[in-house]
Amino acid sequence: MKVAIGLFVVFLVAAQGCGPTRVLYKPDVDQAQIDTDREQCTEQARFYTGSGPLIGARRSTAYQYFDDCMTAKGYKWVIEKDVPKQNGQ
Repeated sequence: MKVAIGLFVVFLVAAQGCGPTRVLYKPDVDQAQIDTDREQCTEQARFYTGSGPLIGARRSTAYQYFDDCMTAKGYKWVIEKDVPKQNGQ
């Protein structure tokens, strides 16, 4: 049974790299603003979930706070290749 669980965990970790890369996107926002918003939302998630290692339910809760914060700021998850190229890139 332990071997089966171990193999399942290895499969889940390996499968994470198989899908398309998703990124947070908001039109007409420069990288400096994205970095600022990301930092603010990360701090908010830390505030609500406390300090310490993010494992299990705490990791899930912290991610949800971060995601909700970024969504409230107008960002959405998109596939990286679908993000429009900026001028000069």
